[in-house]
Amino acid sequence: MRWYYDSSGGSACTIINNLRSEFSNCLFLNNAEECFGLMCLVHVAMGVFTICDSMLLVVLTDWYPPYCFMMVGFLELTIYFLIGHIAEVKIDEMYDTIISMPWYKLPVLHQKEFNLFLCRQQRPMMLTAYGFHPLNFEAYMSVRIAIGKLSTSHGFILNHFSTGLEGTLSVLYYDDAMP
Repeated sequence: MRWYYDSSGGSACTIINNLRSEFSNCLFLNNAEECFGLMCLVHVAMGVFTICDSMLLVVLTDWYPPYCFMMVGFLELTIYFLIGHIAEVKIDEMYDTIISMPWYKLPVLHQKEFNLFLCRQQRPMMLTAYGFHPLNFEAYMSVRIAIGKLSTSHGFILNHFSTGLEGTLSVLYYDDAMP
């Protein structure tokens, strides 16, 4: 939702009131980040562990419940990163609204309040996993790529140990027996 400044006197107060409500939403998100940041980190880490565990079960057992469990793990990660992305989009919309408004046409009292909004926007807020990783789509894709690399390495290790261990041991014994 975008608000534009109109030269009539009443709309500037409406814009300032809307910016105040957006600012209170931003403060709420800051408090939510402080309270639930550790919980987000634990959920993301356990979601990644769940997906890796499900992939391992899929490779070892070829049983259908790990597929469902893996889908639930991806859904959980997607929801967390989607919430972070929506918060980031809302903060960007507020930033665009603040930048597009001609603040110099406001009364002096509102200019001082508007200055506070500008100062707050210099430190944009985003949801993170306890400060380690931002919760947005870029981070979501990097987590999915890491899961893919981890599952590939697990598959390689499992394949090596299931088929190559006997061959490796026989080659070692064969080399020792040769003069």
